[in-house]
Amino acid sequence: MHLKDHNQSVGYSSLMPIDEEILKTLIYDKIREKDVPLRAIRQWTEHRLSVYIATLTVKPSGNKKLDRERGSFLIKQTIKWALSLNRQFDVKNWYGIGATPEGQELFERLGFRGIASLHNGERKGYLAEDIKQPVKLVNDMLTQVKRSDTSLTAKEADNNV
Repeated sequence: MHLKDHNQSVGYSSLMPIDEEILKTLIYDKIREKDVPLRAIRQWTEHRLSVYIATLTVKPSGNKKLDRERGSFLIKQTIKWALSLNRQFDVKNWYGIGATPEGQELFERLGFRGIASLHNGERKGYLAEDIKQPVKLVNDMLTQVKRSDTSLTAKEADNNV
């Protein structure tokens, strides 16, 4: 998924079906994404897929409020995309890597279970086996976004005093 603003790329996310054994080596930092063999990438039409949430990135603009809005929008759209894929295809489970504290918090708030913690917790691997409850997932996400917006507004008010 690609997020643009005035024809400029400002963010993107990617979801990729990958052979589960290869995904586990990626999660446990035995290989890097660039080392995933092409043969490990699965077709969406295959059965019992393991999907890797490869990235969700917003290009910093220098405006924290704008970056937060873009990030929230991209997260919501990526969740909708994942739920749609989950309905359309035979997805067994979802994997992701939290390489930043924000990424780790997001995976945890979305109900992913930690399965690996590497480099003193700086890199964590996550697994979700069931995302068939989209209402709870999206409501939790919206609550998080509202909470973040409220705390950001309070901090901005404190800084402006």
